[in-house]
Amino acid sequence: MVGIKDPIREAVPHAVQLCYQAGVTVRMITGDNPQTAVAIAKEAGILPKDWVKKGGNDYTVMTGAQFR
Repeated sequence: MVGIKDPIREAVPHAVQLCYQAGVTVRMITGDNPQTAVAIAKEAGILPKDWVKKGGNDYTVMTGAQFR
């Protein structure tokens, strides 16, 4: 088994922080699986490190399957 990781660019967390400070809402669109997307969003500072899905109507992380 082999695993790879494509690290985010070093400047991304700071850029996300600056966006939030300026009142810009940051959204991430990716084709990654939802768990991978959440891990990347946490690393980038888009989601808090302790974020967990709250259940039924939590649309923070969505997939196309939800709209079929």
